[in-house]
Amino acid sequence: MRIYFFFFTVLCAFLGASQELPPVINYSATTYDAGNQNWMLAQAENKNFYIANGTGLLEYNGADWSLYPVLNNTIVRSVKTKGDKIFTGAYMEVGFWKENEFGTLDYTSLVDKFPQKMTDGEQFWHIENSDEMMIFQSFEKLYLYNLSTQKISTVDTPESAPIMNLFKVEENIYYQQESVGVFLIKNGRPEQLIPKRQKLKGSRMDFICLEQTGARKTSNFM
Repeated sequence: MRIYFFFFTVLCAFLGASQELPPVINYSATTYDAGNQNWMLAQAENKNFYIANGTGLLEYNGADWSLYPVLNNTIVRSVKTKGDKIFTGAYMEVGFWKENEFGTLDYTSLVDKFPQKMTDGEQFWHIENSDEMMIFQSFEKLYLYNLSTQKISTVDTPESAPIMNLFKVEENIYYQQESVGVFLIKNGRPEQLIPKRQKLKGSRMDFICLEQTGARKTSNFM
């Protein structure tokens, strides 16, 4: 009898806990009236959600959806919020959005601030932030945008190998360069943490998490 009672108690506790989970709602492309591919999501200080979508920047305020195409009408690959700005990266285009007096978003392109012309076909796959610095990542380069001076500089990567991913751990920014290694961006310069090794070849890092002893690498071998 005690065994049955214990099982019933645990079952009730499990069911009760499962009922406390928030509901999951799936929104189809017909609901938000945009492309069916979403690449990245961010939430701003105003609690609105911003999604990098195949047809532009999607905004969701909990009730209504709004779509904002970028200047060249290409796929938005990345999005990151900082204060009252929403930064987006797309094909040959990067910049930020800001809410105007009418409650809609206005766009400011940062392309003209680049120190040199972009590589043809360059796309911005990831955006991160550390203090007063925004970091834009394409396969070809890493760009640093200083929010105070509004100037853009590039990280002098050691080789021309593709930049596979960008990570933020606390306020530190790391990146992986294919077949070269893993680097920490320190004072605008790369500092190699994991050198070129045979085991890194053909692998792509998915995330870096923090332990008490420091940063730990976790890879997904492809």
